[in-house]
Amino acid sequence: MALAITMPALILTSAMSTSSAVVRPPASFSTIPSSAPSSPPRLPLPLPPPPSPPQQQQPLPPPAGGAAADLVTLVPDLIPLLRTVTAFLAGRPSFLEDLATAIIGLGQILAAPFPAQTRGLINTATDLLGGLSPLLQFVAQIDFARITTSLKGLFDPDFIEGAVRMIKEVSGVITTEFVTQIVQIVRDIAPLISAMSEFLTALIASLIR
Repeated sequence: MALAITMPALILTSAMSTSSAVVRPPASFSTIPSSAPSSPPRLPLPLPPPPSPPQQQQPLPPPAGGAAADLVTLVPDLIPLLRTVTAFLAGRPSFLEDLATAIIGLGQILAAPFPAQTRGLINTATDLLGGLSPLLQFVAQIDFARITTSLKGLFDPDFIEGAVRMIKEVSGVITTEFVTQIVQIVRDIAPLISAMSEFLTALIASLIR
C-alpha cells in the first residue's frame, strides 16, 4: 500500500519538475543584428549667390533733330518760368476767379445764334481774304521761331502782373449788356462786309483786266 502511494507521488513530482523548466530557444534563433543601413549624413545647405553689382543708369540718348529736339532744349528755360508763375498765383487767388468770369462771359457771347452769324460773316469775307493772298504769303515767310525766342524774355513777373491786371479789367467789362452789344454789332457789320467784299472783288477784277 505504501508502494502504491509512493509511485503516483513520484510521477507528479517528476511532471512538476519538467513543467517548471525554462524553455530556451535554440542558438539559431538568437537575436540577429539589423542589417538596415543608417540614414546618410546631411550635407550643409548651399550658400546663396553673391549679390550682383548695382547697374548704372544708362544715359538717355540725345534727342533727334527737328521740332522735338528744339522743344527738349526749351524745357530747362521753361522750368524757372513755371516756378515764377506758380509762386505768383499762390498769393493771388482772385486771378483764377477773374479768369473764370471772363471765360463765362465769352461762353455767353458764343451762344446761339452768334456762331451761325459769325459763320455767315466768315463765308462772306472769303472773297475778301482771297484778294489778300499776297499779304498772307508774306506772313507765311515770317520766322515765328525766332520771334518766339525773342519774346521768351517777356515772361517775367512784370509781364505776368500786367496780364493779371488786364484779365481783371476784361472780366469787369464782359457783362450781359456788353454781350448784347457785341451781338448787335456783328449783325450790323455783316451787310457792310458783304458790300465791301463785292466792291473789292470788282476792283481787283478791273485791275487784272
